[in-house]
Amino acid sequence: MRTSTRLLAVLGALAIAIPLGTATVTAQPADNKAKAEQAYIEADALFQVRKYGEAAKKFTEAYEAWPDTEFLYNIAQAYRLGGDCKEALYFYERFLKLKKRDDGKELAESDPKRSEKIERFLTELQACVKQTDSARDQQPDDITRPDKTKDPVRPPDDGADPTKTPPDDVAQLPDPEEEEEEEEEEEEAGVEDDTTIGAKMISARAIGGIALIGAGELDVPVQPSFGLTAGYPIAAGPVSLDVGIGLTYSPLPYQTSSGMSESSTLFGLLANVGVTYPVTPQIGARFDGGIGVLTWGGLVAGNPFTDGGSATDGALGMMHLRFALAADYAITPNVIASVTPLAFGYSPAKEGLNMSSVTNLSFLLGIGYRM
Repeated sequence: MRTSTRLLAVLGALAIAIPLGTATVTAQPADNKAKAEQAYIEADALFQVRKYGEAAKKFTEAYEAWPDTEFLYNIAQAYRLGGDCKEALYFYERFLKLKKRDDGKELAESDPKRSEKIERFLTELQACVKQTDSARDQQPDDITRPDKTKDPVRPPDDGADPTKTPPDDVAQLPDPEEEEEEEEEEEEAGVEDDTTIGAKMISARAIGGIALIGAGELDVPVQPSFGLTAGYPIAAGPVSLDVGIGLTYSPLPYQTSSGMSESSTLFGLLANVGVTYPVTPQIGARFDGGIGVLTWGGLVAGNPFTDGGSATDGALGMMHLRFALAADYAITPNVIASVTPLAFGYSPAKEGLNMSSVTNLSFLLGIGYRM
């Protein structure tokens, strides 16, 4: 079945991503994903043979193992078709609430056809729940003994139980046979893959790692490097564009001609664009590109970077370009882990420096938050 195949693809992508972390951190998500996949397969089989109550329980197990919002929709579908009005109503409402949180907008905007259908279900289920609660609360005024002179009341010839005949004003649930074709078209029994790893309203991330800095002929040892980006997302099909700003910082120690140890700082401020492509609902490939200014401060007299070792009057400012490739993994719908195996910064040297350019080649790890 197509939906199961997509889930297996997700598991394959996770298997590739797992080596990026430690065994302790990644073992639990992989195990939970496997449990969700197995529970989904069992639930789907039960759903197809109309064992809706058992299917609902299995979809619930899948959600507990891996809380994908679409599982809530599957649970609601199973309960509704199984005739459990109250549970179906609860899970449809829960699905709509969490779907809005995930997508940042109402379902009526992202999927109007499904939203219209769910609204119809909600109306029917609310009436069903109201009638059920009303009937349960009604108590008989008195009780009577059977009349021994009369035959017991027998059910009608057609075998219908008169005690279970619903009143005319109760909205009835649709016949599952009438919806079979529509449900197959929309894959209502499966986990849909319209969730992307892109942000909805804002995306921010902090990263840190190591950098190789090129500054003329000086042999600079590996230095720490840090960065911070924040952006506003713009949807472009499956791709998410984050337009915002980026900050970078790296220290650059040196010795003066007199043998004194000093430290300078490289600080970048850029207009940044991040492009994230969702490989799976939890994994995304990201590219960052930025242009701005790099300032270099802390160059005292005798430094090895300026002509003649002259001190600078404040920080030097240069044009700065930065490019980075990263992989994102969604720990939760709002928190992501990020690894940047390659980040490259380039600035043409300002007049007065004894080099042609300043470069920065970094490896970074980070954490991000989106909403």
